[in-house]
Amino acid sequence: MSQHVRKLLSAYLDGELPVSEFVLVETHIESCLECKAELQALQKLKSTLQNPKLYHKASPELHKRMQEKCESRREIISPRFFSFAAALAVVCVSLFLGYQYRGGTQDTLTQAIVDSHLRSLTAGHLFDVESTDQHTVKPWFSGKLDFAPIVKDLASVGFPLVGGRLDILDGVIVAALIYKRNGHIINLYQRPRSVRSMPVSRTIKGYNLEIWTESDLEFFVISDLNSTELNTFIESFKK
Repeated sequence: MSQHVRKLLSAYLDGELPVSEFVLVETHIESCLECKAELQALQKLKSTLQNPKLYHKASPELHKRMQEKCESRREIISPRFFSFAAALAVVCVSLFLGYQYRGGTQDTLTQAIVDSHLRSLTAGHLFDVESTDQHTVKPWFSGKLDFAPIVKDLASVGFPLVGGRLDILDGVIVAALIYKRNGHIINLYQRPRSVRSMPVSRTIKGYNLEIWTESDLEFFVISDLNSTELNTFIESFKK
């Protein structure tokens, strides 16, 4: 099933699948982390290739000079030239994509956090394990990740733990802990520390987002809570 779905991901992303196959892919990627990661990678590539900076229109002067030169010489260009030009184009695009990826990593990550938070708010996507007991949630992650997430119940300070799930951020499988505050959902993501992310404090699409590192882990928290309450949650979790 996984191999078949992977062959359909590009068409799924472009909206070219019939309803039956669209539903098949939609259902499969909800439970297959590998296919979900591959889909996100395709989305990232598509977004990068749609960047207007990739495309440059020749100036009228250049267009005119090239047209005059071709008309005056009428030479047949050798196949070797086409091969060289094609290879050069591939190198240029690769270098540009590499530059875009390095430069846009933080924005890509923050967007992935927002997207994940929004997905989690839809029916059936918030929990893999639903429990207010940290001693139930923490062991659930055992064997599913290559690190041990920190799990705390903060009900005593008004932020009860309500469950956890596996998720994917920027192509990396992470632990997601879910907390509540007066009906507001808080998603707290954890993954092994990376040199790529920097501390962040910002508001995106009405959601407050904070990123920080501690020991060997990175933490990403997002909620529609106001920044004061979210900072209270963070400080309580850090204790």
